[in-house]
Amino acid sequence: MKWDSEQFQVNIDRDKAADLRVTIPSITNTLSTLIAGKLIGKTGDSNIWLQMNKSSLADPHIFHQLYARNNDGKMVPLSSLLSISEITSSEVYKHYSRLRADTIYLSMAPNYKVSDAINALQTIAKENVPDDMKYSFTGEAKSFLESSGKTAFTFMLALVFIYLVLVAQFESFIDPLVILLTVPFAVVGAMITLKIFGGTMNIYSNIGLITLVGLIAKHGILITDFANRLRATGKSIHDAVIEAAMLRLRPILMTTAAMVLGALPLAFAFGPGAESRQQIGLVIAGGLIFGTFFRSLLFLSLILI
Repeated sequence: MKWDSEQFQVNIDRDKAADLRVTIPSITNTLSTLIAGKLIGKTGDSNIWLQMNKSSLADPHIFHQLYARNNDGKMVPLSSLLSISEITSSEVYKHYSRLRADTIYLSMAPNYKVSDAINALQTIAKENVPDDMKYSFTGEAKSFLESSGKTAFTFMLALVFIYLVLVAQFESFIDPLVILLTVPFAVVGAMITLKIFGGTMNIYSNIGLITLVGLIAKHGILITDFANRLRATGKSIHDAVIEAAMLRLRPILMTTAAMVLGALPLAFAFGPGAESRQQIGLVIAGGLIFGTFFRSLLFLSLILI
């Protein structure tokens, strides 16, 4: 920690001051008047200030020449009541949330993640920070915590929005549920992919998850819309679903392959800013592979039955 200036700290011996019948206000008023100055009157348009001269203010031992009046009206030397020590302190006292604060800047070691660093710092803070002190994160750590706290809300909002759009499109409350059936599998697949490749949940992976919901829902739209058209021709639900699964399986696999191959350059990107692109690519590619895999299993089981 870097300090900017040296200061002199004045300590009052309260027990000795009580024995000599010198009150604390008498001591502080004397010091504030002689050091900081006090307006005692006016003459014409000018103010009259009482204060020590500059040479006395520059002398830290000037306290040995000062006196304060006790309750009996006698003058008591301040040198018998005060002790002076030299300390170092900051010239500027920063505040955060109306509390005096300071900032500690840390750099992560190689191969460490932001989440690991935050967990380690929180553990250290719980063990060492007193109860009357508070701490908060700034910079990248603050962005990580804010994005993590809003992930669930943003994800649920995306699901509700997509569901309402699908309800308006299909004019049904059941079909959108069928379409969004594989979203949980896709999300689990995205999490597993992040875990395998060392990714973390941050603002970029959250963007990837929200994008994944829309991409994986497209598969359900393809087969559900096709099955509804077959039912309109007079086929039963069972026959329409089986025929839709047989005819739309290949287009779904081809569409998934195209989207996964398009996300792979993001997942394996290099260079400046590659970490953010990698998170988005891993989430999209992993989620699409897992979601399509489980949906394909469902299609195959319907065809075999």
